[in-house]
Amino acid sequence: MDQVFLGLSPGLIAGFVLEFTGRLPEAAALREHLRERAAELPALGLTFPDSAKSRRWSATAQAASVDFSHRPDLADEDAVRVAVTELFDRPFPAEPAPQWDLLFLSGYDAQRFTVIYRANHALQDGVGMIQNLQALLGDPRDEPLELRPRRRPTARAVVNIARDVRATREGPAADAAGDSPAPLRWHFRDLDRSHLAAAAERRGVTVNDLCLATLARAVRAVGMRHPTLLVPMSTRRPSERYTPGNFTAGYLLRIPTGNPLSPDDALRSVRRQAGNARRTNERDTRRAVLAGLPNALARRAARPVIVNVGLTASSATLPHLEIGDARLIGAAMAHSAPSSLALDAYVSFATTGTTVRCSVFHRKNLPGELLVETARNLFVDLHQHEPSRALRLGM
Repeated sequence: MDQVFLGLSPGLIAGFVLEFTGRLPEAAALREHLRERAAELPALGLTFPDSAKSRRWSATAQAASVDFSHRPDLADEDAVRVAVTELFDRPFPAEPAPQWDLLFLSGYDAQRFTVIYRANHALQDGVGMIQNLQALLGDPRDEPLELRPRRRPTARAVVNIARDVRATREGPAADAAGDSPAPLRWHFRDLDRSHLAAAAERRGVTVNDLCLATLARAVRAVGMRHPTLLVPMSTRRPSERYTPGNFTAGYLLRIPTGNPLSPDDALRSVRRQAGNARRTNERDTRRAVLAGLPNALARRAARPVIVNVGLTASSATLPHLEIGDARLIGAAMAHSAPSSLALDAYVSFATTGTTVRCSVFHRKNLPGELLVETARNLFVDLHQHEPSRALRLGM
């Protein structure tokens, strides 16, 4: 996967936008503390490989940027969102610079600040970023994020992989080279985690399945015609907690047709498809297939699924984080949506404490804010109403 992302031009910058409540500690001491911790994390001392054919990252002697920006001019949430998207529009310095940075944005609210973590997505995947964030900002005594051990690949999953590659051979056209990309936009809405968990339990599905089904309904409700969405999965294992590289796979989830798309139809479809991906262990099978192929063939197999899909939906749970007396109250997974991808929108569900933040990053002329607002309203409706008897019985 590293090679697929390295081949993108412009490259893909991913990361997290973390919202804290409380006062930001003194900058100089915090910067020194973070640089000391960063020196112990393998992925944070690397830059691009020596050559296009190399699979080994190179060490960099430069220190990554850990900056503090006091911005009292950011008058409201909209201004903060613009500042965030402007940062994700900014490429990293040319090699051999570090391929990550950290910005503390404060001044717009005396009791709040934002931490923006960016990384080259070839060097760090979402779960890898969470590991590094916990090591940088968390308490060393806290339990690390649980990672899944390896399971046996299955033949059925190989069939599913071939189906997804065929389905994405010809995707929507990416922006033409040389065209000026549209500005990056970001919208989000917060959801009550306990309400989501209760609604999912009553319907016999996982919270993640409920999120995907509700997103599918919102996509149809706002008039988006995407036939599929890409669902990334982490393939990091316990021994690879801080290993550099992108350890992800992903499967295509077919979005049911219909507007309005009923909650029962959406949940049945997602439960069937996501359940099949879990039962056939697509996570480890996709990793094993790519690892077993020669580099060039692996890139050819993985690239269409990454590059030619118009809609992606990720999910992540972040650990408890405190910086001084400030605590984490909300997070969003961020994505630069480069013109080298045919991606229309990147949606994520990030869980922190009592909140699940549904957010979307996009460049194209899509109803992004309406999408997350519609999803929020559909979640509220699910929480307030009992599921149908047929759905509870798994029919």
